[in-house]
Amino acid sequence: MTSSQPANYSTFAYAYHGQVIAAGAVFPAVAIIIVGLRFWTRLRRKSGLGADDWLIVPALLGIIGMGACLITGRSRSLLNGSQLNTSPGAEKHVMGYPTPPVPESSPQDQATVLPPGQATLELIEWVFLRLMILAYGFLKLSVIFFYRRIFVTRAWSTFDIVTKVSAVIVVLWTIGFFLVNIFGCGRHFDYGWGPLVEEEHCVDGLVELEALMISDFITDLLVLILPFPIIWRLNMTTTRKLAVTGILLLGASSLGASLARMVLQIQLSIYGYTTKTDIFLTIITILYWSMIEAGLAIIASCLPTLQALFVKGSLQSMVASIRSMVSLQSMRSHSSHGSKKSRQGQPPYSEIHGIDTGAEDTVALKEVDENSYIRKPESTHLESNAKYESNDSMV
Repeated sequence: MTSSQPANYSTFAYAYHGQVIAAGAVFPAVAIIIVGLRFWTRLRRKSGLGADDWLIVPALLGIIGMGACLITGRSRSLLNGSQLNTSPGAEKHVMGYPTPPVPESSPQDQATVLPPGQATLELIEWVFLRLMILAYGFLKLSVIFFYRRIFVTRAWSTFDIVTKVSAVIVVLWTIGFFLVNIFGCGRHFDYGWGPLVEEEHCVDGLVELEALMISDFITDLLVLILPFPIIWRLNMTTTRKLAVTGILLLGASSLGASLARMVLQIQLSIYGYTTKTDIFLTIITILYWSMIEAGLAIIASCLPTLQALFVKGSLQSMVASIRSMVSLQSMRSHSSHGSKKSRQGQPPYSEIHGIDTGAEDTVALKEVDENSYIRKPESTHLESNAKYESNDSMV
């Protein structure tokens, strides 16, 4: 860090070397432990591994790669002895350090040669962003399939359709932005970390990153709130609804990091790289918040499963209860729908039972007849307990 603070137009403070190294080392290490515990918990409870568990593995690999990028900040012979490299062959730090002073040069050199360290930083950013897109995509899919594991009890139910559509959107988002980032400069991949004269042949990087950050925040928010409507329609106490909502809201922590990174990127798009901007620190601060988002997201996505290690009953019992309630509600809805269809073309209730009501047949009378076939409360309670016990092993 220099004695004078570098210019900073943004809302958030710059991330410096120590913070960058800490984020790049700590979050991947914690993610490895958390994901390992997730698999161990599944196997210990004999609940079986699902799609949500397997999808977290490539997300973890992406996060490990992102961390490696952050702690790789040293390069030798950055500009191969060009006139802008004041010390050829010397080691330069680029991750979490201010932009080094640029020697006087001609306009042609400024367009064709990068300042010391910038090529290395932009190469690291190029690799980081591709890993980030893949990690985010697999994380979102893992969360969606976790929701399906809990709440989907009948094919082609509303939530089944909503989560399938959400998964398709996430897949298209991941593939689309990955390909745009890979082929943004056509087949000249090295243009992505080249001088200005080469970047002119690429798509506008600031616009592309702004679209990526905004759409990432929106899809994160949509994935986060997916289960809330179905939770609050269930026949549970308000306390239990709040408890389940609170557990699933753990992902909101990563949403905060996503929001911070999005604000940084929008401000960069507005102001650009001006005299009020330190190029190195601005780039690394955006990568720093991206690392925080990925780390918090993978931890939050695993914590509901890991609660079984610390709290007796925890989410596993809640999940079994929720699945029973969702299944029962779905069966009732399906039965009610079928009952309405079966009424079409039938004679009025009064004609079947020989009752002169003095009015047309009503749904209320129909319900009286149908309720006579409903099980006694004791049998319903026993059936619910049986479902509770059988479903407890599923999560």
